[in-house]
Amino acid sequence: MFLTSIIIDGPMYRLVFEFFRKRYQADEIVLAMAMERYRYEDLEFFGVTGAFALRRTEEIVSISTPQTSPPRTLEVMSPKNVHSSEFKRQMLAELSKSMKMYEMREVPYAQAIQALGKLDLMRSPLHKIKTILKTASLINSCLNKFLERTDKKVELDGDHLFSIINYVLVRSGVSSIMAHLKFIEAFTTTNIMDSVSGYYCTNFEAASNYLGSLVTSPKKDV
Repeated sequence: MFLTSIIIDGPMYRLVFEFFRKRYQADEIVLAMAMERYRYEDLEFFGVTGAFALRRTEEIVSISTPQTSPPRTLEVMSPKNVHSSEFKRQMLAELSKSMKMYEMREVPYAQAIQALGKLDLMRSPLHKIKTILKTASLINSCLNKFLERTDKKVELDGDHLFSIINYVLVRSGVSSIMAHLKFIEAFTTTNIMDSVSGYYCTNFEAASNYLGSLVTSPKKDV
């Protein structure tokens, strides 16, 4: 594995990886369509609910509860002041505040998404596998941190992990995921692929196939 990583990480990497990209180009095109179509879907779309979605019950209620009082911006909106400089100033201030709140809002499993997004930068099979493993580890870490804060007790089983991987993969925006996975498989020993590394690679490949199927067929249960 070590020697393979050194050789493939050298000048031949681009040539070899391009071969895998062309070999699985049809799959990549369909998957790219799925990633673009579902990039902003929430965890529930992928079948992730409850504590696994990193949401407390009160947060879900507050999202679905209608606002009882009008927003501050609506209170100042009237025919006589709609064109005033003060009104425009307040509107810009409220807009700026809303944009900052949107940018700062916590994205579930953000660390895992960021980690997987770096897969395109990894040039050797070893570093690609490490990126996959780090992503899986961060999924567990994000869930455990949430459970510690909420005193909830759940266990991450294979079904929930698969659903979360679908969400993380779509949000990551990583390109040519199938080429990355097939590249790993081709230049990795059987012993490694039979270990936990292979388990997670298989899950990511299955997720890629599932996401592609969403484009070519009606939505299925994850």
